[in-house]
Amino acid sequence: MGNCCSYQNPPTFLSHHNTPDHLSVEESLHQLINAITPRVYETQDQFIILNPLILATMEKLKKLIIKESPHFKMQDLTQLMGNKKGCYRLKNGVLYSGDWLDDQRHGYGKAINLDGSVYEGFFKQDQYYGIGRLIFYDGDYYEGEFENNQFNGLGVYSSTFQYEGEWQNGEKHGQGKEVWPNGITYQGQFKKGLKDGQGKMVFNDNSYYEGEFLRDTFNNKGTFFWNDSKKYIGEWRDGAKEGQGQMIWPTGQEYKGEFLQDEFEGQGQMTYPDGKIFIGYWRSSRQNGDGAIYKNGKLYKQGIWNMGTMIKEIKL
Repeated sequence: MGNCCSYQNPPTFLSHHNTPDHLSVEESLHQLINAITPRVYETQDQFIILNPLILATMEKLKKLIIKESPHFKMQDLTQLMGNKKGCYRLKNGVLYSGDWLDDQRHGYGKAINLDGSVYEGFFKQDQYYGIGRLIFYDGDYYEGEFENNQFNGLGVYSSTFQYEGEWQNGEKHGQGKEVWPNGITYQGQFKKGLKDGQGKMVFNDNSYYEGEFLRDTFNNKGTFFWNDSKKYIGEWRDGAKEGQGQMIWPTGQEYKGEFLQDEFEGQGQMTYPDGKIFIGYWRSSRQNGDGAIYKNGKLYKQGIWNMGTMIKEIKL
């Protein structure tokens, strides 16, 4: 099996909950191979995981970069030095190689978990802490800051999409950027894993929304820009134009007024490219109810409309 490290007798400071089995290297690896698919080998310097998805991710990422951040300083990490080093298979089945302090993983190390995931980075009192990288069985990965075994601080998560930014207790929280394979991007605020607060979403046709988000959707105030230069400025509710708003067309046409479920609904004013202005009531984006038309600043026509058609003219 190559230059496998020896699975020594456990150091005397190991408590029984983490004490490795007294197995030979071959026995330990055989048990681990039976527990994890595909097969796993471990050497003193590196883990070799015969899973093409994990191998491809490792090849892409290369060496884990340890650097300072707003949350962790290098001196914080260098102080995490164990008083022993070794390779062990723990009672819970995890294969670990790295630093130990007392009966816990503490310092820099590598671990293969029973779910097939691989962790490389710093530990503090047996938990992921500081800078590290966790590669999942399917090749997805997180690289960045950990605390209490969870993503905390700054980090990158890569799956069918990629997120780079702030994390809190394993969830996207704070400022971040999300990029999807179809070209859609979001940059802005997150709260408990969802887009929440100020942000900008750009779509693959170059249209974009800039404003407030709530529960992953456009909410409150924001502006949507279409790729044909049309734009909407106003209020939103659960992803739809709703409330007071303004729609502007590149031709000079403009609507100001009330919206409901993306439609002109209620009172509103439409200014047409020829300068005429309609002021009145709307339903499903058509004149409906009392209204008046102004031309050259003067009242031109007044009446009652039904779904876009004047059904009664009021004599001036």
